[in-house]
Amino acid sequence: MIIIRRSPDSKSNKSLQGTTAKAGETNRAWLRRIGANRGIVLLRGASVAHFRIRTAQSHARADLAPSYWSIAGLLTGSETFLSVPLELTGDSSELALRNGVHECKLADYDDPRQFPNIAAFHFTADDAKIIQYANRVAEERSIIDLPTLMLPWLNFIWITNKSPNPLADGMGLPSAAFLETVYGIGGIELTPGVSSAASCPEVIWQSAKWWHSSATRCCCIPSERIPAFWCTWLARRFIPARFRFLFFTSTLDTSSRRCSPSAMNSRRPSAPASSCIATRKRLPTVRIL
Repeated sequence: MIIIRRSPDSKSNKSLQGTTAKAGETNRAWLRRIGANRGIVLLRGASVAHFRIRTAQSHARADLAPSYWSIAGLLTGSETFLSVPLELTGDSSELALRNGVHECKLADYDDPRQFPNIAAFHFTADDAKIIQYANRVAEERSIIDLPTLMLPWLNFIWITNKSPNPLADGMGLPSAAFLETVYGIGGIELTPGVSSAASCPEVIWQSAKWWHSSATRCCCIPSERIPAFWCTWLARRFIPARFRFLFFTSTLDTSSRRCSPSAMNSRRPSAPASSCIATRKRLPTVRIL
């Protein structure tokens, strides 16, 4: 099982507004409409492989239900994001050379029937630094060995050998472990409630949802201020547009806060870093947790 530390926040963040998505809106169109071209993106795939990944993350949920997310990535523009997908495409030698990091095209994840859920998070205004750190992780396998981390997950998805749940053995989903490492280099703690080894999209989501007012995150990018944090997400159930909802938060002004050197060393903020995150909303046909 995954050892999860309970958040001191007793309630999820409620500072959200809901807006019905436009009819026929694709994932790329949704991202363009909300202006998300940097930061973290979470996606839920509808294939059997993605379902098994979602089921594996039920350890991180109190209700033991499958996660709403199956892949995480770092947006690098309006058309691409960096991630460590388990789909084996292209030249296999490239996987080892780039430490499993692949520049994914949003066009491949555009169809809401194949990827019905999408979320976007933005933790820092200095996205160039984060992308720089991402490329560093891709070039230096000594930081984190992502190809080795992919093997137990492929074993689990394909049901080979005994195929245990990698998360139960402390092996995070490669795409989430990649983000955890990248943001960790910048001093931003994505999952304060669990060990970095058990990182997964669900943990990132639950961490943002339940650790919204605690002193658990800071931006230690040298000479940079702690920026505003925002989160948007879109929950869909299959195809109908009437089942789609856009949730977003207001921007928080945290530009006056800075990190001390001790915070940079301990990865803990010297002052509480406010954040705002999506919460559950009662809907007639879509169950959102």
